[in-house]
Amino acid sequence: MRSAFGLPCAHEMCVMSQHRRPVDLADVHVFWKTLTVGDEEGVHRVHEDSEMPNALRLIDESLEVIKKANPDQQMFYAHAIHSLIHPESIEVEELITRQYK
Repeated sequence: MRSAFGLPCAHEMCVMSQHRRPVDLADVHVFWKTLTVGDEEGVHRVHEDSEMPNALRLIDESLEVIKKANPDQQMFYAHAIHSLIHPESIEVEELITRQYK
């Protein structure tokens, strides 16, 4: 499901449910977060153009924090950012199923 639809697989959601964790928005492809159905009249944009400078400022501030972090933390942030931008690059192992008699 993750590579085909950009959503967590059923077995991932089962594990989340067992640990009483909600589905993290980072696990949902941007397509589903921005999907509008039907008439777009009356639908408000999530971010107005006037907010873009604030978004760039937030990115710059975050990069400064990352630059000051230790190498392990930098690698963690780099992988997290990469998976957000390129969710198709996340490799998910196939679920092993057992046949019961």
